[in-house]
Amino acid sequence: MTKREILKWLEEKERSTRQNLRTEYLQAYKTLEDEAVAELGVSALADQIEAHFDEIHRLWTTWKERNCETPGLEFSRYICIENMLSTYRASKGDTLKKLLYEDVFIKTAEMERLDANLTVTLNKIRENYRNVMAVVESMRKAKDAAAYLAKLGFDLTELNSAEKQEVTALTVKIDTSYLFLQQKAA
Repeated sequence: MTKREILKWLEEKERSTRQNLRTEYLQAYKTLEDEAVAELGVSALADQIEAHFDEIHRLWTTWKERNCETPGLEFSRYICIENMLSTYRASKGDTLKKLLYEDVFIKTAEMERLDANLTVTLNKIRENYRNVMAVVESMRKAKDAAAYLAKLGFDLTELNSAEKQEVTALTVKIDTSYLFLQQKAA
């Protein structure tokens, strides 16, 4: 293994660590959001809104059917209210999502603390990995760098197994007669 391989491996470890943190953050944030939604009764509100849309649609269609043959009354081909109601009714169950992502923005103190903590932690991860990479770069030998990383607590088995796979790949039997085909003289 070379220092370049170690540095590339460290970059991947940093990316993986940051991604794992973001995944944990999203789960924790979703839990806090669900708690706030339940406490505020947003789900019940969404259910009530959907029920009212159904009722409004029923009122409209009943009136329209009752009056469709009335002389002097014409309906637009693009009945705006009917299209609007159909859109809401077609996405039944999505009203809660629409409320939460378009109309109501919940940001509790706990959610704000979680956001701030995420930012600080991501910055510290970046800073510490950059420091480790700087130390690795300053070392003369990859072996010394690997020992340093092991001392810090990194599990180097993945890095070492990649090195063994390379050696295995280099020992594959190759028939060189097919690598450089000689042209026959004309």
